[in-house]
Amino acid sequence: MLAKADGAPRTSPRKNLMSQTIPVSRARRSAAPASDPLAVSVTEAQRLTSIGTTSLYALMRAGKLKSHRVGGKRLIDYQSLRTLVTPES
Repeated sequence: MLAKADGAPRTSPRKNLMSQTIPVSRARRSAAPASDPLAVSVTEAQRLTSIGTTSLYALMRAGKLKSHRVGGKRLIDYQSLRTLVTPES
């Protein structure tokens, strides 16, 4: 442990930073999205639909799911995903 010039122990700055809590505004914690997202990642699509990665990519190749790449990330059109999982009446 480090010691100050007066002999008192000095605590690590990292430890002090870790013990501080950063307040999050109440509105940010409870705010729900105002509308559906335009697109979701493959991982998010898996979570929403319980469809596996291989099946999602197969549906994209078959043209049943619209998707596009942004940078290195594949995004699935949310409306296309909803249409796929919504039962036909």
